[in-house]
Amino acid sequence: MTAYLRSLDLIRARGFDTLWPTHGRPIRDVAVFIDAYKAHRQERIDQILDPLKAGPGSLGELVPRLDADVDPACGPRPCARCWRR
Repeated sequence: MTAYLRSLDLIRARGFDTLWPTHGRPIRDVAVFIDAYKAHRQERIDQILDPLKAGPGSLGELVPRLDADVDPACGPRPCARCWRR
């Protein structure tokens, strides 16, 4: 993830007017888009790392810490969903 975020910094530093992704619409406000995207990625990283500070655990123990909205009655399915993230 560090290398990926660094690559976004390199793209931003190039000062492109437009990015042409392989799918989706062209991105016109490149710096604004990259800044917002990096902020979102950091939020997701924090959502994962902060609960892990409580210590290690099994997948079943980690899922409720990582995703407080998971109903324990759902069984292993939320664990599989979390594992794919």
